Amino acid sequence: MLRGTVRSSTPDGRPVSEARVTLLDPAGDVVGIALTAEDGSYAFTGLEADHRRRCGIPGPGRIPHPGCGRTGRL
Repeated sequence: MLRGTVRSSTPDGRPVSEARVTLLDPAGDVVGIALTAEDGSYAFTGLEADHRRRCGIPGPGRIPHPGCGRTGRL
């Protein structure tokens, strides 16, 4: 399982609801999409060990979390 929380980059770091989190495989193909809950949380289940993650927060007035766009081996 991969889970996390998307927070704003403002000083209070408030959770961001309805942020789209996209999970990509090593080839860059989408293997999952989740929208964050009201508390900013998201989760992907049933993953293979070689998947990577990237996140993005689309929409006007929304600023990506500093960790968004990074990829990392799980």
